[in-house]
Amino acid sequence: MFARVLSVVVSVVFLTATIGCATIRPEPESSGATAVMRTGSANPLAAPELNQFGQFVGRWDCAVEPLDGVSDAGVATWVWSYAMDGFAVQDLWLPVDPAHSGLSTGTALRIYDAEKGLWRVAWTSVDSADFAFFDARLENAEIVMRGQAEGFDLKMVFFEIADNGFAWRYEARGDSPGSEWEVLARMRCSRDMTVHR
Repeated sequence: MFARVLSVVVSVVFLTATIGCATIRPEPESSGATAVMRTGSANPLAAPELNQFGQFVGRWDCAVEPLDGVSDAGVATWVWSYAMDGFAVQDLWLPVDPAHSGLSTGTALRIYDAEKGLWRVAWTSVDSADFAFFDARLENAEIVMRGQAEGFDLKMVFFEIADNGFAWRYEARGDSPGSEWEVLARMRCSRDMTVHR
């Protein structure tokens, strides 16, 4: 039902990129490492809310959980860094085996809008030249991203956030009244403690 939305965004969660003080680059496949990075640092003049996504700066090993409990949904490395002179956070999503998992390499840039009290997020992937845009807010202990695509409301939730791991889920619903949220993807990530933050 939501296959076309799933292909747009769970590629969502993200191009080799260099922005501001952060550099992210894949290493050769033969090295056994997926990516190395300089994480940069938060600008001391940035809003304190920068830490909401800034807490993820570093490298994470992520496993997408199959919703049917059986199929192999894929694994990826998720690399986060400060960007734009330390006023933003950028992430790079690197599937380990894109051909097998169907996941797509991509990147998101996250900037906090202090005037509106929310995050602005722009996401693109190698599968598409388009950008998807989301707003995000801290809601209780969870970070919730919201957006829309082709008649659907989208929601991505970061939850069970700890220093060494977090969980993530992607939900969608039709934009007509009474539509129910449906979980399309779940993921668990653990921090790669060998990477300097």
